[in-house]
Amino acid sequence: MLFPKVTLVDTSSLVYQSVLAKHAQEMSQYAKHPLAGPVYLLMQSIRKLVNDLPPPIFVFDGYPQHKYNIYPEYKNRGHTPDKEVVPGLSRSLLWEFFDAFFRLLPCSVTRVAEAEADGVIASLTHFFHSKGWKVNVVTKDQDLFALHGMADIQYLHHKKGRMKVDDDYFREAYGDITPEQVQVYKAFFGDASDNLPRVSRVPSKLLYNHVIKDVTTFHKAMANIQANAEALGNWHQPLMDWVIQGEINYKVAELEYDHEPLIEISRGFEKELQEIFNKLLVNKFTAAEIIELMRPGSDALDISLDNTGLELKRLYKGAEDAT
Repeated sequence: MLFPKVTLVDTSSLVYQSVLAKHAQEMSQYAKHPLAGPVYLLMQSIRKLVNDLPPPIFVFDGYPQHKYNIYPEYKNRGHTPDKEVVPGLSRSLLWEFFDAFFRLLPCSVTRVAEAEADGVIASLTHFFHSKGWKVNVVTKDQDLFALHGMADIQYLHHKKGRMKVDDDYFREAYGDITPEQVQVYKAFFGDASDNLPRVSRVPSKLLYNHVIKDVTTFHKAMANIQANAEALGNWHQPLMDWVIQGEINYKVAELEYDHEPLIEISRGFEKELQEIFNKLLVNKFTAAEIIELMRPGSDALDISLDNTGLELKRLYKGAEDAT
């Protein structure tokens, strides 16, 4: 095999880390353009990824309608397309820009319309792992800790930067369970980032010892609740009453594995990765140049928020001409 290593990047994690960084916002204020700082920090992050890790595939979110059908409140945290992520930059504008940004970079990008990035990453991880590839996953989504052991997880910590998830870090996030139990864990402990509720007031120790210990399916966890009624005492009935919401949590928390279209997508990358990333252009601009390029009225280049695709092509055409 030409290139037996790959890095799967949760693109939204990388983008939001760049957009929300204090340094990015300060740079944007100085440049009087809300995207100046995020673009520079994102390019620096990509450059560091390419230098430190095997060639990446950038994975974008699709829209998982099936999860909203199961649980309409999924991820419902008051976000709307027009809500500003930072001053002057709405969610819809942010993703319109960065969709164009990544399409114009010489890199591998994939999106599956009906799947979130974590599901695509999980499916590709299973595929590459089955072929003997070494897989790295870059994300700020702890859902993907479920791939710990199958892939090296590089976690984008909001303060500490990129950190490798080892056994101790996994236990810090999920306690004394295995990666295969993350889905059943979320059935009872919920997930605030996905708006999945936790079973009320039941002590964590009881859940670990008498409900989710050694099980990897919701069905077996419910069997434990029935078998351990005496040990659970007054908590037995609240757990039995949790069955409907718990099953919803369990289904929504599932990472989509073995999705055949994803397997087809991944096969297309095998012969391209090495060549593509030999051409990577993201290290062509300094912070000062980014600010000058994006400053409204600049003689060098004004990246218009209303015409991002065209202007980005001009930006990267200049980088190609310089090589």
